Amino acid sequence: MKPMNDLIELSDRFRRAVQFDNHQAVSQLVSAARDFAAACTWIDLTYTIENRVSRDSISRLKEKLEAMALAAQKSGLNRIVLPLHTDSPFAKFIKDNVIDKNEFAVKYGFRRSEYAKDLKSVGTIDPNIETFLDIGLRRLGAIKSETKYKWDAEIKGLSPA
Repeated sequence: MKPMNDLIELSDRFRRAVQFDNHQAVSQLVSAARDFAAACTWIDLTYTIENRVSRDSISRLKEKLEAMALAAQKSGLNRIVLPLHTDSPFAKFIKDNVIDKNEFAVKYGFRRSEYAKDLKSVGTIDPNIETFLDIGLRRLGAIKSETKYKWDAEIKGLSPA
């Protein structure tokens, strides 16, 4: 299967053990997306941009987006849709301070709507396959709450309410 540029869908399919064209590169992309998500948890919007906390976050995010861009290129992608809603203050922070101020090997964008695909027919979620959907950014991601509840129920082997 060809990889998709939407990190939420790519990660959801990946943890359902879907095999992609150039699977090793997609694996690197999913791992880089997880690192990016972890770096996003360091964003503290209460600090000014000049503050060291903000400067460190910007530096960390730049590094993670560079790694993600290289993995995306190896995967055959030239554009990545990051998992944050375009109107999110976190997306604005990343766009204004990292994406707009640096050159990357791929174009970055943000989701315009919440993710709500039900990929249960593709396969079940393997909780041993780690993606960013398991950590930090998931709560801030542009994902419908109902979808998150379904994922949690599926991982625990329960039927969603």
